[in-house]
Amino acid sequence: MIVHFYKYQGAGNDFILVDNRNNSIDHHHPELIARLCDRRFGIGGDGMMFLQNLEGYDFEMVYYNADGQPSSMCGNGGRCIVAFAKHLGIIDTETNFLAVDGPHYAKISAGTYRKEGININFVEPTANGYFVRTFERGVEDETYACGTGVTAVALAMAKQNNQTGHITTPIKVLGGDLNIRFDYNGEKFSSIFLEGPAVKVFEGEISLEKQA
Repeated sequence: MIVHFYKYQGAGNDFILVDNRNNSIDHHHPELIARLCDRRFGIGGDGMMFLQNLEGYDFEMVYYNADGQPSSMCGNGGRCIVAFAKHLGIIDTETNFLAVDGPHYAKISAGTYRKEGININFVEPTANGYFVRTFERGVEDETYACGTGVTAVALAMAKQNNQTGHITTPIKVLGGDLNIRFDYNGEKFSSIFLEGPAVKVFEGEISLEKQA
């Protein structure tokens, strides 16, 4: 079977994306996903996503880590699949989509150790924000950016520093610059947004047949 794929990157965090709205691809095969994400023997990527139809939403985001296993929500992956949905003509500038952790709202701006492992974020204060480096599970290596990781850093730093109100936190990662906006009343976080680039790198076709 020949599959048309797209490659996107968000601040250096790169992903393989496939339009699976017709449900023609059975993607519940970890070995296949891992092979496609392999940078020497496949397309290469930190993860792979399938965009699918789902009633009540613009689309569903199905995400796998580079090891082929289903993953928790990926922030940079979410930004890339929104840009992908825009490219496919599914959305215009705003969208409501479903991911593994529940519903998400996104808007395209004018400018753009447990059994299953854990993510580790290393944080260094800068003049106006933080520099973050992340070792990511599933990838089992340092990644150029981890959207959920930097979001967690921004929320944790706000709580540690007793910040409240509407907060904007610039964060630099190896892949570039990200920005996290949210509200915090001292007890609850709300209106959390991760901002940054999502760029189409290339597209192509690949056979899903097992290689000899």
